[in-house]
Amino acid sequence: MNFKRDKRLAIAFSLILMFAMAISVIALPAVTAQEEAPEVPSYPFINAIPNPVGVGQTVTLHVGSLWPCGTSSLDGWEGLQVIIEKDGESYDTIDDIKTDSTGGTGKSWTPDEAGTYTLQTYFPEQIAPVVGGFFQANPPSNAIMLEGHSEELELVVQEEPVEWYPGHPLPTEYWSRPIDAQLREWAPIAGNWLGDQVSMDASPPAQTLYYDYNDDAPETAHVLWAKRLTMGGIAGGSVGDQGFDQGDAYEPKWTGAVIIGGIVFYNQFETTGSETGLYRPVVAVDLHTGEELWKQQLLDLNGDNQNLDFGQVFYFDGFNQHGVFDFLWTTASGGTWNAYDPITGRWVYTMQGVPSGTRMYGPKGEIFVYTVNQNAGWMTLWNSARVVSPPVGGVVAEGSWNPQGRTYDADATALGIEWNVTIDTGLPGSVDKVREGIILGTNCDKYTRTDNGVVAYWAIGTDDDNRGDTLYNRTFSVPYVGHYDVQDADVESDVFVISGAESRQHWGFRLSTGEKIWGPTEEQPYQDNWGYSSSNSWDNLVDGRYISGNYGGIVYCRNATTGETIWTYTIDDPYVENLQHNYWRFRPAFFADGKAYFENTEHNPYDPQHRGCPFLCLDLETGERVFEIPYRGSEWSSTPIIGDSIIAMYNEYDQRIYAMGKGPSATTVSIMTNVVTDGDNVLVQGTVTDISPGTEQYALRARFPNGVPAVSDDNMSDWMLYVYNQFEKPADVMGVDVVVEVLDSNGNFYEVGTATSDATGNFVVDFTPPVPGLYTVYATFAGSKSYYSSSAETFLKVNEAPAETPPPTPVPQAPVETYFAASTIGIIIAIAVVGIVLVMMLKKR
Repeated sequence: MNFKRDKRLAIAFSLILMFAMAISVIALPAVTAQEEAPEVPSYPFINAIPNPVGVGQTVTLHVGSLWPCGTSSLDGWEGLQVIIEKDGESYDTIDDIKTDSTGGTGKSWTPDEAGTYTLQTYFPEQIAPVVGGFFQANPPSNAIMLEGHSEELELVVQEEPVEWYPGHPLPTEYWSRPIDAQLREWAPIAGNWLGDQVSMDASPPAQTLYYDYNDDAPETAHVLWAKRLTMGGIAGGSVGDQGFDQGDAYEPKWTGAVIIGGIVFYNQFETTGSETGLYRPVVAVDLHTGEELWKQQLLDLNGDNQNLDFGQVFYFDGFNQHGVFDFLWTTASGGTWNAYDPITGRWVYTMQGVPSGTRMYGPKGEIFVYTVNQNAGWMTLWNSARVVSPPVGGVVAEGSWNPQGRTYDADATALGIEWNVTIDTGLPGSVDKVREGIILGTNCDKYTRTDNGVVAYWAIGTDDDNRGDTLYNRTFSVPYVGHYDVQDADVESDVFVISGAESRQHWGFRLSTGEKIWGPTEEQPYQDNWGYSSSNSWDNLVDGRYISGNYGGIVYCRNATTGETIWTYTIDDPYVENLQHNYWRFRPAFFADGKAYFENTEHNPYDPQHRGCPFLCLDLETGERVFEIPYRGSEWSSTPIIGDSIIAMYNEYDQRIYAMGKGPSATTVSIMTNVVTDGDNVLVQGTVTDISPGTEQYALRARFPNGVPAVSDDNMSDWMLYVYNQFEKPADVMGVDVVVEVLDSNGNFYEVGTATSDATGNFVVDFTPPVPGLYTVYATFAGSKSYYSSSAETFLKVNEAPAETPPPTPVPQAPVETYFAASTIGIIIAIAVVGIVLVMMLKKR
């Protein structure tokens, strides 16, 4: 494709179109003093939504004229009113309403008492703007739009509130993308990671590391899936326990990591060395499932391979179109940026001549670049959205976002410049931090020694009311010669912090005024000097707290506005693998959902690597440990990242990418004998297993043919090491709690027992059904911090017991038989007596 030729044709066509439009405007019949301007009825209208409405509920009023007004987004009918009456008397008036170019607009109004109201729009006389002859939907140019009133509208306000859309609760089951747009309440758990914090401006982070929209951030080390990135782990053979190269230092394995819409993107291979002719694809993986969606090279207009640098999620709000557009971005020398489609990886558009400076994201996801020229005395803000959609009068004029297949000139003279203001010259040092509404500069950094005992710092405003103004230009007398650096600046707490590398102390200053408000703090361990003397560690101001520390292995949490220590946490190395200390070095990865996540890294790690380096999560409020697992981060690769409340990280111990978060579970239930007799005891048994995507790997199915058992949150880290990293099986593993309930034949629903599954995933409960009939038996695992809930059911038939057989009744003898028995006994007795007499007579003889 000949892009240069296409560009020339596009420019030529645009010039022809502009010339034709100019001719059409010139050709319009002018209204002279002798000609009378046409009079046009204004046709005002009004509507109220909802109607009826409850007291104290807000109603949206649709107000305007049926006639469109002009062609620019700046055009609109002006001076409209909404007249509100109640019981025939004036009640309220909404004045100075201006419509948009469609002729209508919306206004909010909240009634404070019940009743029936009469609403009417008033349209004042005014002149229609000049439009081209092809805008036949508009009134004629220069027409007199006559004064008018809309029809009256009755608005019923009742005491009972009307029902709004009920909304949807957050998911209690395993979920995935895309999220239906009607599930608005899910937004707090659906975050993106755009690579804006570290990779856009190297380190320390250009912006805050607090990641909103991850309100279900992990509280255990539960692994969803693991994916091999490169050859990893122990090499074996003749090199024994030496490990495969993990990328530190200077040859990172996992870079450009971005999460957009539940997909994680990254460069597959090292981004060092020559790009020419080297196959270096970007990989897209479903963050929830681990499925590889695509893998391909990102090619620029010249066919050269580009590395993924960062992402963008941009909300476009034009007069024709409203929606979010997402891009993967590559950057090249000379300020050339290329945008790619995250779903397919195809090239979308290019901007050339993007100015250098500090990059940030705007309120709608625009990419801002602040450029400050202290010597020449000027400052600019460049806005990526203005390059594609050039504004008129400061407002976006394009109705649709349509950059596909185009190359834009984005240099400093283009419309990408949002504003250009003069600033004071002679400000010392350079720009250090850019935050919303303010730019902070200093003459100190961790590589420049301060010998004269004075640190200078200054600030320039960027808000509408102080843009370009020097807010302050002050100095701070430091206590000793050394290296000083601004660690972080935070608008919310109105604080920035300067630290001393050699003393490991900190001083707090008011960001808005430059006033020193606290410090110095107590000295931190001497090993922290190594972090404060390099670019590989950083402290953070987050949620009203100042989090500091690094090589010393102690996390300090201080009040951001007073400097007082709230809590500390010591990251102990119980086996003293670390040769420099008894504690593990750390640096913040990110903050989310009231938790702080820390990784362990090293500039150039020993090999074999130190064992037990933790990935750690702490409660930001209390400093208590939430979980840790020995997965080691990388000094030079992308840090652990989070999106959709799922962590993705590179583990240097085996060179795999891991996803950690809450996963799906499966519950089974069965009864050995499903048909029993009333009064019998019933044995209910079943299993609860982890069915996260990673458990489908053959290696795990071979080891766990009956499924991977679900275990308790307390056992999760050790269990994941056993399942995914082939560590020894932990002893005394506890499963999860299961509740067994029944619905009996009388329609009664009740619990019959609870059990905790064992290390094989099995559970058992016995009970005696109280009544005969058909039962439905339910087994429910309510979920945990590691798993979503699951349940299963089975059926039981309880038969009535058979009637008992009575014992046999004795049969009475007949009277004759009784008589016979008595006479027989008498005869026997008489014979015996006779016998005795005969014997005695014989003896006498």
